[in-house]
Amino acid sequence: MKETNKKLIDPIVITQWINKRNWNEVKSYLDAIPLDKYRSWEYMAKGLVQEYREHNLQSSKKSLDIACQLSSHDANFYYTYSDILLKLNKNTKSLEFATKSVSIAPNNPMCHLSLAYSSIANSQYDKAFKAAKEASQNISSKQTALKKQIETMLKRASPIWNSPLKGKNIILLRIEPRHKEFLLQTRRNSEFQHHYNLFINDSERTLMHDIEVAQKPPLDTRKIDWIIERNNKSIGIASLAGLDMHNRTAEILVGLPEKKSFKDSLEATLLVLEFAFCKINLHKLVSYVYSDNPIAQRNTMHLGFEQEGFQKSQIYDIKSNTRLDLYINGCLTENFFRNKKLMKMSERLIGRDLSPKKLKYSKLNIIKGNNIK
Repeated sequence: MKETNKKLIDPIVITQWINKRNWNEVKSYLDAIPLDKYRSWEYMAKGLVQEYREHNLQSSKKSLDIACQLSSHDANFYYTYSDILLKLNKNTKSLEFATKSVSIAPNNPMCHLSLAYSSIANSQYDKAFKAAKEASQNISSKQTALKKQIETMLKRASPIWNSPLKGKNIILLRIEPRHKEFLLQTRRNSEFQHHYNLFINDSERTLMHDIEVAQKPPLDTRKIDWIIERNNKSIGIASLAGLDMHNRTAEILVGLPEKKSFKDSLEATLLVLEFAFCKINLHKLVSYVYSDNPIAQRNTMHLGFEQEGFQKSQIYDIKSNTRLDLYINGCLTENFFRNKKLMKMSERLIGRDLSPKKLKYSKLNIIKGNNIK
């Protein structure tokens, strides 16, 4: 390398190399500079080389730590450090540095996006959504790649995922650790699980893992789980599994252990259908029913589903050492809204007319499914 290249260069040039992911150029420059000549910018560049070229996050963390100490009033180093801390699963520390970056540069969209990412990691979804909105309001039209990141974050952190689904008599709430005992009871209720889901593990360890996953953004896990409550008492569970927002499809599951709970089950199912078709704009729902549960299959048909398939001897039940046939049922959004019986049933049970012309949901809260990737 020429002698002139051993001089410290303008941070703008370093930033350009970093933005272009030109790590070889960055490393060549850093190798030619004595360590005692490093500024905060060289330490940040070194940290990013260690992260993306050498895949050494621990070394990257040390370099960014020094960069932040050398330039304690530069937001660039704080949000970059926050990102590395997030990758090291140091979520609380990541949130601390992202918050600091926003306080230094409140109009920098990168700072707000960093705060959104770290807030998501700390399960602070309202804070993440607010940060993403701030980022969207400060972005320029030329920052197309950043704009896509922000749009994705707005969808991941949208309040719509955590808002309770309220009917006249019951409410559906996102699963939380406080629901552990009830969930354990349902999993160890062999008669209930035989009809709900034969493949759920009933160990406490697996349940705790599932509860942790259930609290993450549904766009990440491709699933959303609820507890069904009546008069503040847990009475059932519901899910949208295999959530595919590109094709706008999901599998619906609703189950209540008590035998005399048809009306509650119906109300809960209508709330999930409302969420799927009216709030997140799914195109189709699928329901799988085991052949030894004819009542569930009949009820599914009454809810506007059509039988699309029948798989003989598809499921093996290890506990009873028998094989079961499987019904495959589907419901398209247009068939749901055209079903006058369902529309009247919804108005009677959940207190809302779900007909398209009657919908009064705020456009700010509705996620357009065909735009979610």
